[in-house]
Amino acid sequence: MINEINGILSKTRNLLKDERPFNEIKEIHISCGDEAAAMIKAKDRQLSAWNEFAAALIESGFSGVFIDFGDNRPLKRGKEFITLNLDSQKYTLSPISFFQGNWRLNNDAVRLLKDLLQPLSGKRVLDMYAGAGNFSLPVSLYAGNVIAVEENSHAVEDGKRNVRVNGIKNCRFIRSSIEALNVKDRIDILIADPPRAGLTNRAIEKIISMTPERIVYVSCNPATLARDLKKILVRYEIESLRMMDFFPQTYHIEALAFLRLK
Repeated sequence: MINEINGILSKTRNLLKDERPFNEIKEIHISCGDEAAAMIKAKDRQLSAWNEFAAALIESGFSGVFIDFGDNRPLKRGKEFITLNLDSQKYTLSPISFFQGNWRLNNDAVRLLKDLLQPLSGKRVLDMYAGAGNFSLPVSLYAGNVIAVEENSHAVEDGKRNVRVNGIKNCRFIRSSIEALNVKDRIDILIADPPRAGLTNRAIEKIISMTPERIVYVSCNPATLARDLKKILVRYEIESLRMMDFFPQTYHIEALAFLRLK
């Protein structure tokens, strides 16, 4: 996959030699699965110029291009998603959705989480900050029922597509912030994979009020993980804590904390 990304990146650099209108580009994200897709973060919406650039990117080898102007109305050209292998399932993603860069280790993390949560049969699982279903989909193969909660509309769209593509009947996606979430069902297992800022106090209160038997807190920031665990451990105890080096030769580390109700 690295060779494919480097090849695509080389072609993209050649396109950027012409500065018009590409000095308006803030970032370029390249996603690679069965095909390659690009997400461009742009400063200004110049439709004629961006259409031309998107067409050039597709001609150079991208299957799809999203140009994000920061107004939740991206310009979309070509195929709207790529497909990756997520454990034993198909995982489709639009370029604007987040997913882990180290996909091999992501699959290892998914299998570890799934194995350490067994037995899952008949369990009700709530997956907070679910993205497009990175943990929800694999867990649904064993659990009784899975609720995936995600605020990003593009990720929710991807997640619903993933449920259809894999023929899953016991997993549903809800678009909501965690703070506004209202789940009336009993929750046996809760998975939380928040951004680097960690959990808000309201989110922690909501988690504790649900009193799930077990919690898995997946974190990309040990500092906010430690801060949040200090509050959660009033009602829970740590079963195990694993560190995974998703980004070698950087200070970033991924952590999986497994908790059980006291």
